[in-house]
Amino acid sequence: IYTLSLHDALPISIVTAWAFAVVEKAVRRVVPATLDLFLVPVTTLLIGAVLAVFVIMPISALFMKGLTWLLVDFALKTGGVVGGFIMSSLFLPMVMLGIHQGLTPLHAQLITDHGFTELLPILAMAGAGQVGMAVAVWVRTRNDRLRGVLKSALPIGVLGIGEPLIYGVSLPLVRPFITACLGAGFGGAVIALGVQADPFGAGALGLSGLLMIPLITAGHWLWYVVGWLVAVIAGAVLTYFFGYREADVERVYGLWRSEERRVGKECRS
Repeated sequence: IYTLSLHDALPISIVTAWAFAVVEKAVRRVVPATLDLFLVPVTTLLIGAVLAVFVIMPISALFMKGLTWLLVDFALKTGGVVGGFIMSSLFLPMVMLGIHQGLTPLHAQLITDHGFTELLPILAMAGAGQVGMAVAVWVRTRNDRLRGVLKSALPIGVLGIGEPLIYGVSLPLVRPFITACLGAGFGGAVIALGVQADPFGAGALGLSGLLMIPLITAGHWLWYVVGWLVAVIAGAVLTYFFGYREADVERVYGLWRSEERRVGKECRS
């Protein structure tokens, strides 16, 4: 006997759709063309429904329970500060690949069970590490093209939308991406420390960055703010001293404007 929450519907729907497509292709290979219009839909529906009810749904339920145990019971409750550091450090690569959306059913399940998701504030520190990285790059660089990207990407990064900073700044430069991940880890460790002391989390989904502050439950918003600031400072310090190289900026964005004028004068002379 297994129990299945409505919040497991997303992974179940994805896997079921894939299974139906596979079944349909297999059925079309053996069904004569004259009977294709009638037999293929009926057979696909029958076989797919059996697979969904007796195979996919039980496995999905076990998968969600296992994922909850791994991230909450093991990584957070047992791993504590170290677990928070690791989870928040690895979240930026997940955002880069777009697979972070796969955690949405887990967050929804935690909100249903506990009234909040303790994972979301920890993972949100990835965006704070990006903000710190961007601040450090802004201070170090004189490249007008890079500064133009930062002007548009940094404000929305503060609000929790990190993709422009990832694809426009940190990932092309490589080293700032690594230092942003490490900076996020320190913020995640602070949040994990607070969660261990007195459990709290985000009571709803959809917001990140500083916009998540009103969503923090049980009046623990100060823990979140401190963790966010720690991630920003750590990301900035690590990027300023270890993540920024002018050669990387020139490789991606070219020479900055005054340097271009100087090189142009030397070429003309």
